[in-house]
Parts: sequence; C-alpha cells; structure tokens
Amino acid sequence: MSREDENWQQEQARVNEVTSKVARRMEALEEEVGSVRGQVVDLRKDFWDEVRVNFSSADDLGETSTSLRQQSQVVSERERRHLQSSESLKK
Repeated sequence: MSREDENWQQEQARVNEVTSKVARRMEALEEEVGSVRGQVVDLRKDFWDEVRVNFSSADDLGETSTSLRQQSQVVSERERRHLQSSESLKK
C-alpha cells in the first residue's frame, strides 16, 4: 500500500469519527431541545398557579415579591437554555 493510500485511509477514518461525533451531539441536542421546550411551556402555563400573593404584612409582601422574582428567573433560565440548545443544533 502506498503512502498516499495510507494517508487517504487515515483521513477517511478521521472523517468517519468526526461525522459520528457530530451525529451523536445532534441527537443529544434534539432531546435537550424537546425536553427544555416542554419545561418552558409547562412553566409558562402554570406560572400564575405557582404564585401566591399575600399582602397581610410587610414580610408576606416581601416573600411574594421574592417568589415572583424566583419563578421569573427560572422561566428565563429555561428559555435561554432552550435558545442556546436550538442555536447549537442549527449550527
């Protein structure tokens, strides 16, 4: 076997390896995008069901505000994760 044939086979093996890695990564991203999309939809749908507004005292008002902020941050984080996964999948 000539040196050129040997180089060609090595390069083809590398191409096959890279293609396989890309395919596995795409499968993982597709699963993640689907999962996160479902989480975002559920969080948005149930956002106000999870929030309890209590104006009885200043402490309760503070807890309500904190709870709203936390829920909002969770939704935002999941939306960012979904966007980043979708962008990676497009690439």
